Amino acid sequence: MSVGSFGYSALQLTEGVGLWFEKRWAEYLTVIATSFLVPVEIYELYEKFTWIRLVILILNLFVVWYLATRLKDEKI
Repeated sequence: MSVGSFGYSALQLTEGVGLWFEKRWAEYLTVIATSFLVPVEIYELYEKFTWIRLVILILNLFVVWYLATRLKDEKI
């Protein structure tokens, strides 16, 4: 658990620093990191359905869609 937590915090730190310096790769990393949570949320919804979990899944899918369309619209 500690190795996983350290890895995730390193990913978040890298992502945050990249976004701070307005790097394009950090925007892609944000979309990828955000989309990693979708399978976990689908699994949780499958294990025990609640409306709150469904709303969280829909919100996360919306955020991933929004970030991906922003990347596509702002091509350099």
